Amino acid sequence: MLTQFVTGASFNFQTAPHNLTQTLNEDAGSEISIEDFVLHHLSGNADISREDLSFSYDSPTKTSTIAFPGLSNSSISGMLADGNYDLILNDHSIPNLVGESIFSFFHLIADLNHDRAIGWNDFSTLNGHFNQFGDWEDGDINGDGVVNISDYQILSANYGRQMPVPLTAANSISCYALSESAIRLNWNPPASGTWDGFRIFMSTDGTVTLDTAFKPGASPNVN
Repeated sequence: MLTQFVTGASFNFQTAPHNLTQTLNEDAGSEISIEDFVLHHLSGNADISREDLSFSYDSPTKTSTIAFPGLSNSSISGMLADGNYDLILNDHSIPNLVGESIFSFFHLIADLNHDRAIGWNDFSTLNGHFNQFGDWEDGDINGDGVVNISDYQILSANYGRQMPVPLTAANSISCYALSESAIRLNWNPPASGTWDGFRIFMSTDGTVTLDTAFKPGASPNVN
């Protein structure tokens, strides 16, 4: 089998229902499934349950599609909660995949121009298409195909909100032996920015043996 790698990924939020797509260079056929993916909500320090997701794979285009039928946002079915996300396809998922693939994206309801803030530009767009057919970029937030009072109410309720970019500044973790069976991990967060938690993965053979999330202020003992 030829070497596999991801050639592209996208978060498709401009039309309903929202979904994620990821494309490979070679056909994975029956080797790929939803079990090979992890959708991690960075802002909530939690993985999205696969039971809330749907999966399909198109062999001719080598494309996986993941939708969110079990989720909702502001009573809109099939929409992710607001936040920063990682879609992870690890290198042990399908044969001959070169390296782990991480696609980072975000969702912020009513952020029509996708600039991580809900403000005047979004309001002007919605107002300019009010009572017209349209999609997300026109102001159709709830995905019913029409820009109307329902969309206006969602935007008004979220006006002024922002979605910060995930931290990429340098950080470190130190490890201390407490006993033969226990260690202490101290995490030194980035010097700048606002962080909402951290997550630790430990593996020696591709299998996660420790997967723990902590909130600000935590200095955990990990056994």
